[in-house]
Amino acid sequence: MSRAPGSNVGSHVLAYANTVSATEANALYGTPDQICDMLKAVNKVGAEYVLLTIFGGPEQLRRFAREIMPKFSSARSPALQSAPMLE
Repeated sequence: MSRAPGSNVGSHVLAYANTVSATEANALYGTPDQICDMLKAVNKVGAEYVLLTIFGGPEQLRRFAREIMPKFSSARSPALQSAPMLE
């Protein structure tokens, strides 16, 4: 869980920036199925949103939209049901 700016509740993403292997220990990477499993595990413990950082450029974002996002489309909140998915 993360915290809102100015809040003392939760953790802050920058709290892990200087730890050994911070990226490797906290990043979700692998095959689309592996990433889906990791996202499901993160959601199971209460996360509703993730911060997405993609270093592969637009094509990597498109791949995420094609191969991973559809597996979570039924879990979208009612407010987002009418929002368009990335193409």
